[in-house]
Amino acid sequence: MNKFKHILMQDFGWKLLSLAIAICLWFIVINIEDPVETRNFSVTLEILNDSAITERGQTISNYEEIYGQKINVRIRGQRIALDRLYQNRNDMHGYIDLSTLEETPGYGETVAATVIVKLPSNLSASYEIEGKSPGTINLIIENRVSVEKSIVLDIQGSADESYTLAAPELTPQTVTVSGSQTMVDSVDTVKAAVNILNIKEDSHYTATLVAYDAKGMQVDGVTLSVKSVDVYIPVKMSKKVKLVYSYVGTPKAGYMVENVTCDPEYVYVLGDEEVLKGIDEIDLTPVNVDGKEADTTMTFGIKYFLSEGVKLKEGTKDKAVITANIVKESTKTVTLKADNISFKVELGEGLSAEVSPDDITFDVRGSKADIEALKDEQITGSLTVTNVEAGEYSMPLKVTLPEGINLVEAEAPSISVKVVEKEPEPASEEVQ
Repeated sequence: MNKFKHILMQDFGWKLLSLAIAICLWFIVINIEDPVETRNFSVTLEILNDSAITERGQTISNYEEIYGQKINVRIRGQRIALDRLYQNRNDMHGYIDLSTLEETPGYGETVAATVIVKLPSNLSASYEIEGKSPGTINLIIENRVSVEKSIVLDIQGSADESYTLAAPELTPQTVTVSGSQTMVDSVDTVKAAVNILNIKEDSHYTATLVAYDAKGMQVDGVTLSVKSVDVYIPVKMSKKVKLVYSYVGTPKAGYMVENVTCDPEYVYVLGDEEVLKGIDEIDLTPVNVDGKEADTTMTFGIKYFLSEGVKLKEGTKDKAVITANIVKESTKTVTLKADNISFKVELGEGLSAEVSPDDITFDVRGSKADIEALKDEQITGSLTVTNVEAGEYSMPLKVTLPEGINLVEAEAPSISVKVVEKEPEPASEEVQ
């Protein structure tokens, strides 16, 4: 080790001088010879004079694909010059000039544009561009079109449990979609998404607009006339309210109203809490069945029966259809059993009533189904004897019939009642 160190340090000054002379000679040779080389550079593609296309009412539909594309450039030159060029490589530019393109119909034609490479102007050395990859760029030229679209509101979330969202309002309600024919045609909807969570009062939101195709994929290559919209969402109390319906009039002789139905029977209404407290039902206009012999239907707009400040909840039917089912009457002779007649006697002191009722037959009327289902056991009668003097009377019975069954005759059947004076009780003899 010491021997190596001794050899290295011996005549060290001369050795250092020799190294310096060798380096200088190398630089002299390099600068004298300066060999020619080829190197690869990379530039970012620029697009110049866009107005040459847009002023024709056209656009490049693949603009986003080609703008900023990397262009590989092979440059031949002397080594030192290439070194300087590398140091100034950020001043190199690659571009296509749209003003040089010929006008096309704009129906999606493919046009080849030559890539131009511009080297830094502050370098005097000459260079030779041996190649560019790619050397041409294919542009797709299409006519620029605009279409007005209605904005679709996409509400995510819901109101608080006891509240309901009323119809939201958008400002504006439409947007103009512009771009190439192909891209604009691909736009199916423009949505404004709003995320809400348990809101309890009227609220405003700013929603960003996004274009989507028919598959729900976002369409990026179009321009929207507005970027966002104002969304006003009213929040109201909701309440389930019954619809009250009926009929008036008398059907044609021999016919009867079998039943009356309403669709829907309930609706949900919206309004301020204090207003809704006083609303439990909504009275609709009765259906007129006077002289009718067939089903009669009437349709009402429910909103015309609502109080001021009350609206129908979205999704609730806005029309009520009331139907009176009218059927031909059927008749039947029935028997009121004597055992099914009850009596109530309220006479003055010394009077009593004698009643010996028999089974009573009479005719009843009703729908065919009700008449066929009627049993004698379902018919009852009652008679109250009150405030009369002694004598014989024919008194009408109060007949109770099942719902939907009525007497054919206007007058109820009657039974005979005899009111007599009670015989005095014999006097009792005194015991001696």
